[in-house]
Amino acid sequence: MTNLNNFYTYIHLRATDDIVFYVGHGNARRAYVLNDRNEFWHRTVYKHGYYVKLIHTNLTKEEASNKEITLIAYYREISGAKLTNMTFGGDGGMSGFSHSEESKKKISEAAKGNDHWKLSAGFKGKKHSEETKQKIKEKRALQVATWAGKPLTEETKEKLRQANLGKKQTPETIAKKVLAQTGSIRSPEAIAKTSEKCKGQKRTPEQREKMKLAQQVNKPWEGKKHSYETKEKMRLSWLKRKNILPSTD
Repeated sequence: MTNLNNFYTYIHLRATDDIVFYVGHGNARRAYVLNDRNEFWHRTVYKHGYYVKLIHTNLTKEEASNKEITLIAYYREISGAKLTNMTFGGDGGMSGFSHSEESKKKISEAAKGNDHWKLSAGFKGKKHSEETKQKIKEKRALQVATWAGKPLTEETKEKLRQANLGKKQTPETIAKKVLAQTGSIRSPEAIAKTSEKCKGQKRTPEQREKMKLAQQVNKPWEGKKHSYETKEKMRLSWLKRKNILPSTD
């Protein structure tokens, strides 16, 4: 017999300051799924990281839906939390689900006098002006600069690590990171930090096997040779890095 009490409610909290930014309900792995989230949710996670906390468990679908509505109303009206939820709850994105009359009444009551849901619908089909784009760009740059150089606490690092366990980067993401690092030169301080961090560490057999396979697959220079000019440039570059020759920069 299928267990009908397999639904739950959950909240997502920012890893940097433990503030609730999303309320949801579902079953199975829904609380830990990254897809089917709105843009504001992804922006928050990109900036702060996040972790999951289950609130109610062993619920029916309708019970979980009703409790989600109550939780969203609580965090919005009582605690003043700025949630990334785009609705007042109860929908959960589950196909085939139909609200009870009681749930519909709760959603209706919660929606009275609140028109925040119109924000996204009102901008549909429109485009930002160049001036607005520039303002958004400057604001994002300021947000990045605000956090630049600020070390994360060990607790925050651990929360971020737990949140990312088991996740795999797509080939597109890896390619973007490689492209972003192409041509960048690491400072002597960064090289020294990496060297100090890696001292005494031993690679596991699994890591060695992965590196071996990667070397077998990625051989762009196999069968090719550097020209004399390229070799000379590489030699001079090495001499300058070792301070044997003075830098011309």
